[in-house]
Amino acid sequence: MSESRDLRSGLFAFQVLGKAGLRTWQSRSTLGSSLRFTSALNTMGGNGGSVNQNIRLTPPGPGKIFAIKMFARVSFYPTLFYNIFMEKVSTRNWYDRIDSNVILGALPFRSMVKTLEAENVKAIISMNEDYELTLFSNSKQGWAEHGIDFLQLPTRDIFEAPCQEKLKEGVEFIENLKGTGTVYVHCKAGRTRSATLVACYLMEHYKWKPNEAVNHMFKCRPHILLGPKQHFAITLFYENLNNNVTKERKTSPRSSSTQSL
Repeated sequence: MSESRDLRSGLFAFQVLGKAGLRTWQSRSTLGSSLRFTSALNTMGGNGGSVNQNIRLTPPGPGKIFAIKMFARVSFYPTLFYNIFMEKVSTRNWYDRIDSNVILGALPFRSMVKTLEAENVKAIISMNEDYELTLFSNSKQGWAEHGIDFLQLPTRDIFEAPCQEKLKEGVEFIENLKGTGTVYVHCKAGRTRSATLVACYLMEHYKWKPNEAVNHMFKCRPHILLGPKQHFAITLFYENLNNNVTKERKTSPRSSSTQSL
Protein backbone atom coordinates (compact mmCIF):
# COMPACT_ATOMS: atom_id res chain seq x y z
CA MET A 1 0.00 0.00 0.00
CA SER A 2 2.79 2.43 0.88
CA GLU A 3 4.40 1.77 -2.52
CA SER A 4 1.14 2.65 -4.27
CA ARG A 5 0.77 5.82 -2.23
CA ASP A 6 4.32 6.85 -3.07
CA LEU A 7 3.71 6.20 -6.77
CA ARG A 8 0.43 8.17 -6.75
CA SER A 9 2.15 11.02 -4.91
CA GLY A 10 4.95 11.01 -7.43
CA LEU A 11 2.60 11.06 -10.42
CA PHE A 12 0.51 13.82 -8.85
CA ALA A 13 3.64 15.87 -8.19
CA PHE A 14 4.74 15.31 -11.78
CA GLN A 15 1.45 16.81 -12.99
CA VAL A 16 1.72 19.74 -10.59
CA LEU A 17 5.32 20.50 -11.41
CA GLY A 18 4.72 20.17 -15.14
CA LYS A 19 6.83 22.25 -17.43
CA ALA A 20 8.10 24.43 -14.60
CA GLY A 21 9.50 21.39 -12.85
CA LEU A 22 11.20 20.15 -15.98
CA ARG A 23 12.69 23.59 -16.63
CA THR A 24 14.10 23.58 -13.10
CA TRP A 25 15.82 20.27 -13.60
CA GLN A 26 16.94 21.09 -17.13
CA SER A 27 18.62 24.23 -15.79
CA ARG A 28 20.89 21.94 -13.79
CA SER A 29 22.85 21.32 -16.97
CA THR A 30 26.44 20.30 -17.47
CA LEU A 31 27.40 23.89 -18.30
CA GLY A 32 25.79 25.18 -15.14
CA SER A 33 27.41 22.37 -13.18
CA SER A 34 30.82 23.25 -14.58
CA LEU A 35 30.42 26.90 -13.64
CA ARG A 36 29.34 26.03 -10.12
CA PHE A 37 32.14 23.50 -9.92
CA THR A 38 34.80 26.09 -10.83
CA SER A 39 33.37 28.65 -8.44
CA ALA A 40 33.12 26.16 -5.59
CA LEU A 41 36.68 24.94 -6.06
CA ASN A 42 38.03 28.48 -6.03
CA THR A 43 36.11 29.22 -2.85
CA MET A 44 36.58 25.92 -1.06
CA GLY A 45 40.18 25.05 -1.69
CA GLY A 46 39.56 22.69 -4.59
CA ASN A 47 43.17 23.01 -5.70
CA GLY A 48 44.25 21.22 -2.57
CA GLY A 49 43.97 24.11 -0.13
CA SER A 50 42.01 24.13 3.08
CA VAL A 51 38.28 24.62 3.31
CA ASN A 52 37.39 28.30 3.48
CA GLN A 53 36.26 28.94 7.02
CA ASN A 54 33.97 31.76 5.84
CA ILE A 55 31.63 29.13 4.43
CA ARG A 56 28.92 28.29 6.95
CA LEU A 57 26.92 25.19 6.14
CA THR A 58 24.56 25.63 9.06
CA PRO A 59 22.07 22.82 9.73
CA PRO A 60 18.46 23.64 8.81
CA GLY A 61 15.76 24.07 11.44
CA PRO A 62 12.99 21.51 12.12
CA GLY A 63 10.55 23.17 9.71
CA LYS A 64 13.04 23.23 6.88
CA ILE A 65 14.05 19.61 7.55
CA PHE A 66 10.40 18.54 7.25
CA ALA A 67 10.00 20.50 4.01
CA ILE A 68 13.19 18.96 2.60
CA LYS A 69 12.00 15.45 3.47
CA MET A 70 8.64 16.04 1.81
CA PHE A 71 10.15 17.60 -1.31
CA ALA A 72 12.66 14.76 -1.69
CA ARG A 73 9.87 12.17 -1.48
CA VAL A 74 7.37 13.96 -3.70
CA SER A 75 9.96 14.76 -6.36
CA PHE A 76 11.43 11.25 -6.46
CA TYR A 77 9.22 9.70 -9.16
CA PRO A 78 9.00 12.78 -11.42
CA THR A 79 12.77 13.19 -11.42
CA LEU A 80 13.36 9.45 -11.86
CA PHE A 81 11.07 9.46 -14.91
CA TYR A 82 12.90 12.55 -16.16
CA ASN A 83 16.22 10.71 -15.86
CA ILE A 84 14.82 7.77 -17.82
CA PHE A 85 13.57 10.17 -20.50
CA MET A 86 16.93 11.97 -20.75
CA GLU A 87 18.78 8.66 -21.06
CA LYS A 88 16.58 7.81 -24.04
CA VAL A 89 16.76 11.14 -25.90
CA SER A 90 20.24 12.48 -25.06
CA THR A 91 23.82 11.30 -24.88
CA ARG A 92 23.50 10.56 -21.16
CA ASN A 93 24.28 7.01 -20.10
CA TRP A 94 22.49 5.25 -17.27
CA TYR A 95 25.92 4.42 -15.89
CA ASP A 96 29.56 5.10 -16.76
CA ARG A 97 32.77 3.33 -15.83
CA ILE A 98 35.12 5.52 -13.78
CA ASP A 99 38.04 3.09 -13.57
CA SER A 100 38.63 -0.66 -13.46
CA ASN A 101 37.14 -0.85 -9.96
CA VAL A 102 34.13 1.50 -10.03
CA ILE A 103 31.06 2.26 -12.10
CA LEU A 104 29.06 5.40 -11.28
CA GLY A 105 25.43 5.16 -12.24
CA ALA A 106 21.76 5.75 -11.66
CA LEU A 107 19.35 3.48 -9.81
CA PRO A 108 20.02 -0.15 -10.85
CA PHE A 109 16.67 -1.68 -11.77
CA ARG A 110 15.91 -5.33 -11.07
CA SER A 111 15.89 -5.88 -14.82
CA MET A 112 19.56 -4.85 -15.02
CA VAL A 113 20.98 -8.00 -13.39
CA LYS A 114 22.34 -9.41 -16.66
CA THR A 115 23.84 -6.04 -17.57
CA LEU A 116 25.58 -5.82 -14.21
CA GLU A 117 26.90 -9.35 -14.59
CA ALA A 118 28.32 -8.42 -17.99
CA GLU A 119 30.16 -5.53 -16.31
CA ASN A 120 31.55 -7.94 -13.68
CA VAL A 121 29.73 -6.10 -10.89
CA LYS A 122 30.32 -7.94 -7.62
CA ALA A 123 29.06 -5.28 -5.22
CA ILE A 124 26.70 -2.31 -5.10
CA ILE A 125 26.85 0.80 -2.92
CA SER A 126 23.53 2.62 -2.71
CA MET A 127 23.28 6.18 -1.40
CA ASN A 128 19.48 5.97 -1.55
CA GLU A 129 16.99 6.04 1.26
CA ASP A 130 14.74 3.01 1.72
CA TYR A 131 11.69 4.47 -0.05
CA GLU A 132 13.78 5.04 -3.21
CA LEU A 133 14.67 1.36 -3.51
CA THR A 134 11.37 -0.33 -2.71
CA LEU A 135 9.54 -0.24 -6.02
CA PHE A 136 12.19 -0.67 -8.72
CA SER A 137 15.45 -1.94 -7.19
CA ASN A 138 16.55 -4.90 -5.10
CA SER A 139 17.10 -5.08 -1.37
CA LYS A 140 20.31 -6.43 0.12
CA GLN A 141 18.77 -9.91 0.13
CA GLY A 142 17.63 -9.51 -3.48
CA TRP A 143 21.12 -8.63 -4.70
CA ALA A 144 22.64 -11.40 -2.59
CA GLU A 145 20.53 -13.92 -4.52
CA HIS A 146 22.49 -12.86 -7.60
CA GLY A 147 25.85 -13.06 -5.83
CA ILE A 148 26.17 -9.29 -5.47
CA ASP A 149 27.24 -7.73 -2.17
CA PHE A 150 25.32 -4.64 -1.08
CA LEU A 151 26.06 -1.64 1.12
CA GLN A 152 23.48 1.07 1.76
CA LEU A 153 24.62 4.51 2.95
CA PRO A 154 21.29 6.39 2.94
CA THR A 155 21.56 10.11 2.23
CA ARG A 156 18.72 12.51 1.52
CA ASP A 157 18.54 13.63 -2.10
CA ILE A 158 19.16 17.11 -3.53
CA PHE A 159 19.88 19.05 -0.34
CA GLU A 160 22.39 16.87 1.51
CA ALA A 161 25.86 15.43 1.07
CA PRO A 162 26.96 12.14 2.65
CA CYS A 163 28.55 12.60 6.07
CA GLN A 164 32.25 11.88 6.52
CA GLU A 165 31.57 8.59 8.32
CA LYS A 166 29.56 7.27 5.37
CA LEU A 167 32.14 8.48 2.87
CA LYS A 168 34.89 6.72 4.81
CA GLU A 169 32.84 3.51 5.06
CA GLY A 170 32.06 3.57 1.35
CA VAL A 171 35.67 4.15 0.31
CA GLU A 172 36.87 1.33 2.57
CA PHE A 173 34.19 -0.96 1.11
CA ILE A 174 35.47 -0.27 -2.42
CA GLU A 175 39.12 -0.67 -1.46
CA ASN A 176 38.45 -3.99 0.29
CA LEU A 177 36.89 -5.38 -2.91
CA LYS A 178 39.65 -4.08 -5.17
CA GLY A 179 40.74 -6.67 -7.72
CA THR A 180 37.72 -8.94 -7.18
CA GLY A 181 35.34 -7.19 -9.56
CA THR A 182 33.51 -3.92 -10.12
CA VAL A 183 31.59 -1.90 -7.53
CA TYR A 184 28.48 -0.13 -8.87
CA VAL A 185 28.02 3.11 -6.90
CA HIS A 186 24.64 4.75 -7.36
CA CYS A 187 21.96 7.06 -6.09
CA LYS A 188 18.83 7.98 -8.04
CA ALA A 189 20.53 9.64 -11.02
CA GLY A 190 24.21 8.93 -10.40
CA ARG A 191 24.97 12.64 -10.39
CA THR A 192 25.28 13.99 -6.85
CA ARG A 193 25.24 11.71 -3.79
CA SER A 194 27.04 8.80 -5.44
CA ALA A 195 29.39 11.15 -7.30
CA THR A 196 30.46 12.61 -3.95
CA LEU A 197 31.48 9.17 -2.71
CA VAL A 198 33.26 8.28 -5.95
CA ALA A 199 35.27 11.52 -5.79
CA CYS A 200 36.45 10.54 -2.30
CA TYR A 201 37.39 7.07 -3.56
CA LEU A 202 39.45 8.62 -6.37
CA MET A 203 41.30 10.87 -3.92
CA GLU A 204 42.04 7.94 -1.63
CA HIS A 205 43.00 5.50 -4.37
CA TYR A 206 45.00 7.75 -6.69
CA LYS A 207 46.16 10.36 -4.15
CA TRP A 208 44.43 13.04 -6.21
CA LYS A 209 43.35 16.50 -5.16
CA PRO A 210 39.61 17.36 -5.21
CA ASN A 211 39.75 19.14 -8.57
CA GLU A 212 41.58 16.20 -10.15
CA ALA A 213 39.01 13.71 -8.89
CA VAL A 214 36.01 15.78 -9.99
CA ASN A 215 37.54 16.62 -13.37
CA HIS A 216 38.07 12.90 -14.02
CA MET A 217 34.43 12.17 -13.18
CA PHE A 218 33.28 14.96 -15.51
CA LYS A 219 35.25 13.35 -18.33
CA CYS A 220 33.67 9.95 -17.66
CA ARG A 221 30.16 11.18 -16.77
CA PRO A 222 29.64 14.77 -17.97
CA HIS A 223 26.24 15.30 -16.33
CA ILE A 224 27.32 14.86 -12.71
CA LEU A 225 26.05 17.67 -10.49
CA LEU A 226 27.90 18.76 -7.35
CA GLY A 227 26.74 21.72 -5.29
CA PRO A 228 28.43 23.59 -2.42
CA LYS A 229 27.60 20.93 0.19
CA GLN A 230 29.01 18.16 -1.96
CA HIS A 231 32.19 20.13 -2.71
CA PHE A 232 32.53 20.89 1.00
CA ALA A 233 32.25 17.18 1.87
CA ILE A 234 34.80 16.24 -0.81
CA THR A 235 37.29 18.89 0.30
CA LEU A 236 36.86 17.97 3.96
CA PHE A 237 37.51 14.32 3.12
CA TYR A 238 40.68 15.38 1.29
CA GLU A 239 41.86 17.39 4.30
CA ASN A 240 41.20 14.46 6.62
CA LEU A 241 43.25 12.23 4.31
CA ASN A 242 46.16 14.66 4.43
CA ASN A 243 45.91 14.99 8.20
CA ASN A 244 46.02 11.21 8.59
CA VAL A 245 49.07 10.97 6.33
CA THR A 246 50.82 13.68 8.36
CA LYS A 247 50.08 11.87 11.62
CA GLU A 248 51.37 8.57 10.20
CA ARG A 249 54.61 10.22 9.13
CA LYS A 250 55.11 11.74 12.56
CA THR A 251 54.54 8.42 14.34
CA SER A 252 56.47 6.21 11.89
CA PRO A 253 59.95 4.88 12.85
CA ARG A 254 62.97 6.84 11.70
CA SER A 255 64.35 5.94 8.31
CA SER A 256 67.30 3.60 8.02
CA SER A 257 69.56 6.53 7.12
CA THR A 258 69.30 7.83 10.67
CA GLN A 259 70.07 4.53 12.31
CA SER A 260 73.54 3.78 13.69
CA LEU A 261 75.96 2.18 11.22
